[in-house]
Amino acid sequence: MTSVTTNKKPHNARNAADPGPARAEPEALQHVRVVLVETQQPRNIGSIARAMKTMGLNDLALVRPLRFPHKDALNLASGADDLLGAARVFDTLFEAVADCVVVYGASARRRHNPMPELTPRACAKHAAETIGQVDSAQRKIALVFGSEPAGLDNESLLLCQYLLQIPANPSFASLNLAAAVQIVCYEMRLAMLEASATPLYQPTHVAASVREFDGFFEHFVALSDATQYFGNKSKSQTTAQLKRIFQRAQLDPQETKMLRGWLSQIQHTLKLRQ
Repeated sequence: MTSVTTNKKPHNARNAADPGPARAEPEALQHVRVVLVETQQPRNIGSIARAMKTMGLNDLALVRPLRFPHKDALNLASGADDLLGAARVFDTLFEAVADCVVVYGASARRRHNPMPELTPRACAKHAAETIGQVDSAQRKIALVFGSEPAGLDNESLLLCQYLLQIPANPSFASLNLAAAVQIVCYEMRLAMLEASATPLYQPTHVAASVREFDGFFEHFVALSDATQYFGNKSKSQTTAQLKRIFQRAQLDPQETKMLRGWLSQIQHTLKLRQ
């Protein structure tokens, strides 16, 4: 297995106040191989490399690609050049999946020979469970995609244990090859994150105290009174409804402080105009 190593720290788009921890990549993703059979457009190979790298997959196998290597593949990879450089080219699908314990074949059409069908989400869950039972780090599961115009032929599907189908609009089920791979890789990533007990990052939230919240809300009600918002409304009922709205927002101390600053600026502006 060809692996890609990097010394770069994982990039995490977090807010400055609470950057959060860097999340380790699920090791199970290293067991997933994407296999492209007789791909005709080099740009699709590049786009797929980018889609894979974005989702944390790095094992790409190509079976009889029409043109590869190619500058169009490199251009569309957009930073996934290392993944393209590590891609292996095979003469047969059998060689590409020979070390795989489970092979999922993607096809938009049902075939005469019945085989178990899985959506991308069900496939990802099944793959995560399968990988959890694999002892050797060298054994893989494969996601196989056919050529752009025709998809996988029946002979190729005979090497697959499961039929992978994206539940697209039945009246317009034609999906771009790179888009199809992106959908499946995304579901794989979510399933592997869940299986590895690595939760998706959630920013720390500490709600404002009752004192802080009531200070803000009294300020809000006072300004509403000053602008004659309540008018002929029932003040007690309207105030209760407004309070519920803000309570549902679960404001934190910084947010209540910001909102009070906003209210003070409105009060200041109103005084200047009087």
